[in-house]
Amino acid sequence: MTELILSDITRMGHGFCVIGLERTENGYCSVRPLPPFTDSWPAPFPFHRGDVIQFDLYPVPVIRPHIEDRRSRGQPRVLRRVSENELVASLRQADCSADLNGLFGCDVQENAKGSGIYVLPGQGQRSICGCGVNNVRFEVFPDEVRAMILLPS
Repeated sequence: MTELILSDITRMGHGFCVIGLERTENGYCSVRPLPPFTDSWPAPFPFHRGDVIQFDLYPVPVIRPHIEDRRSRGQPRVLRRVSENELVASLRQADCSADLNGLFGCDVQENAKGSGIYVLPGQGQRSICGCGVNNVRFEVFPDEVRAMILLPS
C-alpha cells in the first residue's frame, strides 16, 4: 500500500486529476494516482488537499513525460490529514527546478507566436515538478484563467 499526501486536485474534463507526494529516502516524489479504469477521478471527488490517502497502486505502461502515473486498485482511504504548513514543507522537499528545462527534464520550445512554451512529444523526462517562483501574474478571461510565473533563472 502507498501513502500519498494529496497536494493538487485539478478539474479535468468531467473528472479530477490528482497529484500526491510519496515519502522517499531523500524527501518526496510526486505521483499521479489514476483510478482503476479511467484517467480521471469521477465527481464528486471525496478527498481534499492535505489528506493522507492510502492507495493500492501498481505501475502502468507510461508514455513520456507521464512517468509518475500509477493505477489504483480498489478504493483509496483517508488515514489522516496534514496542515497546509506541513504540506508546503513536504512540497519543498519534492522535485523542484529553477529553470524551464528542468521542469520537464528536456529542452523547452517556445511557441512561434511567443504565446507560450511546449515540449516535443516523447522528449519530456517527467510531467510533475515544483519550481521556485519570483513572481506570479494571473490573467482572467471569460472562460479561463492563465498564470504566468517568473522563475529564479
